[in-house]
Amino acid sequence: MSDARQFVAEEDYRAAIREYMKATTAFDAAEKGSRAAAVKARIDSLQFAALDPGNYQIASTKLSTINSEVVNDPSVAQDAAEEALLRFNLALAKGWEMSAGSRRAKAEVFKNQSESIKAQVAVKNLYAEAKAVWDAAAVAQAAGRHEDSAPLFDEAEGRFMVVYEIAATKKVAAEAAMREAAEKAAESSAILEQGDAILAGE
Repeated sequence: MSDARQFVAEEDYRAAIREYMKATTAFDAAEKGSRAAAVKARIDSLQFAALDPGNYQIASTKLSTINSEVVNDPSVAQDAAEEALLRFNLALAKGWEMSAGSRRAKAEVFKNQSESIKAQVAVKNLYAEAKAVWDAAAVAQAAGRHEDSAPLFDEAEGRFMVVYEIAATKKVAAEAAMREAAEKAAESSAILEQGDAILAGE
């Protein structure tokens, strides 16, 4: 920028414009590079790098290019910044997509287990609440809003776990009560038969 001011002072306006353009390009490269670095940091914190290693590696290389070229060749740095930002965003989106799919699969295990023991009947309200969260997650996933769907699938998994445990406990208790009733019925029947036999003997 100081060079541009010098050219203005010397009334070399073409050179001044070139310097202003160069400074603007360098600023744009630095700004986009900063955004790209922020996305990279988020990918790292979520441990998504391994889910899209191609884009992540290329973007990381471009990020290094920004730092080395922003002063010498701002246009090269700007191109690198734009590509780094694009590829890091693609890697982040891919990470959320795969994470949502994995979390859905985990939640679905407990959903299916709950339905296999008729939890929708045994604990109707709790099941309905869990199913509502599941449906919201599925809608978000279908719309491509994977970042929104992932935590909803986590919540659905937790809810279906509770639903399954309560329904399973009720099922065990009901089966035990039925066995006890059957045993008592069999015992009563045997007593009646013995009584009939005694009466018949008389």
